[in-house]
Amino acid sequence: RAFKGVTSSTTGGNIMGVDLKGLFSIHGLFKIFELVLVVITFLLARIGYAGNPPLFGITVDETWLGQLTVGGWLIITPVIIVGIVLDEPMSWKLVRMLIFCMLRK
Repeated sequence: RAFKGVTSSTTGGNIMGVDLKGLFSIHGLFKIFELVLVVITFLLARIGYAGNPPLFGITVDETWLGQLTVGGWLIITPVIIVGIVLDEPMSWKLVRMLIFCMLRK
């Protein structure tokens, strides 16, 4: 007897509820590209470029807001990609994983 999301057969590329074909759809490819851009933006925001500090705005508050937004998106995007792989986009399981990642110290 299989649970919801867990299959007993390995035919069709679906192993234990993991569907890697979802990554190669248009939505999955855009999310992978988005993750690459978010990682690049995060590194530029934290390190800067050629010795110049990152500029998200004029004040320190605007800079912090930009860095925290990019950092938050760096958490949200992989959770959405996991949802695509598990073939359950933004279900209660993914919300629970997101909350766990945010509360983890």
